[in-house]
Amino acid sequence: MERLNRERTTAVEVSRKAKTQSLTGAVTLIVSRVKNSAVRYCSQQNFGRRLIVSRVSVSEIEKLNSRNNAQVMNQVVVYVLAALIFILILGYGYKAINSFIEKGRVVQFDVFKSSLETEVESIRRDYLSERTAELSLPPDFTTLCVVDSVESGLLQTSHPLLFGSWLTGSENVFLLPVHKQLAPLKLPNIEVYDAQKRRGYFCLDQVRGIISLQLQGLGDRVKITPFANS
Repeated sequence: MERLNRERTTAVEVSRKAKTQSLTGAVTLIVSRVKNSAVRYCSQQNFGRRLIVSRVSVSEIEKLNSRNNAQVMNQVVVYVLAALIFILILGYGYKAINSFIEKGRVVQFDVFKSSLETEVESIRRDYLSERTAELSLPPDFTTLCVVDSVESGLLQTSHPLLFGSWLTGSENVFLLPVHKQLAPLKLPNIEVYDAQKRRGYFCLDQVRGIISLQLQGLGDRVKITPFANS
């Protein structure tokens, strides 16, 4: 009987131990599963956060790139407009300067022409009176050539181009270089002698921009010679 009780007691203890071990294993399994689930959940949360951060970062980068592109385009437009304005101002300034210079040349030529004609006409009828006329030559010219109204002397040999123009009868006063002369110049009824007293023509270089002529009135005409000190 005692033996049977001992066996029962042993069986109960074994059963109790088995239940305890089974319960411990179940608890361990549950804890392990819960732990794994928690790890997976945390991993999913972290991945989600990274994904959100990544999406936000990409969006911000796209916005930044778009903003930079817009700024670059604005700068390009500004530079193009500035270049166009500069070109327009430069072109207008160039034309204005050229126009101003050309008007200055015309004025200087007209002043010289008027002064020469006035000097000659003012002494024409003052018989045998003499006068020295000092005229400012326009800056574009270096030499004045005056040709007799009737005799050309050696002009054909020395200056064939001037001789051809003189033959037309439209001019007998030339400013050299002649291609810069703006209009024909003609002094009617003049006798022209060079420094050697030869009738025909003379060419006189300017001295500090001044041309000096010796004029003598002959009633119906004017005698013109280079001034002795020229």
